[in-house]
Amino acid sequence: MAQISRVRQHVNPLSNKYSTPVTVPDWGELFAKPQLPLHLDIGCAKGDFVRAMALEVPSWNFLGLEIRAPLVDRSLMKRDRDQQKNLHFVFCYANNSLDPLLLNYSA
Repeated sequence: MAQISRVRQHVNPLSNKYSTPVTVPDWGELFAKPQLPLHLDIGCAKGDFVRAMALEVPSWNFLGLEIRAPLVDRSLMKRDRDQQKNLHFVFCYANNSLDPLLLNYSA
């Protein structure tokens, strides 16, 4: 039986653990075709919507941002299970991480 863990509904984005912007990933390692345009889902939660969109629109890359790490971990596991090469999730606080993420993405 799968273990079910609780995920807090709310987090304090002003706490110290969210004050450092995310390290920008190497998009070429994450997406099979990093030159595709990027669709961004800020606050993607469990990632269900953006995961479905990535299946429907393979001509785009999709990026889900979420501030709750357990949800990002689960979303990445589902992405890997489904072998979705145009989808990625990042654990971050969008207010201080959005600019670095987007400035380093070139479609």
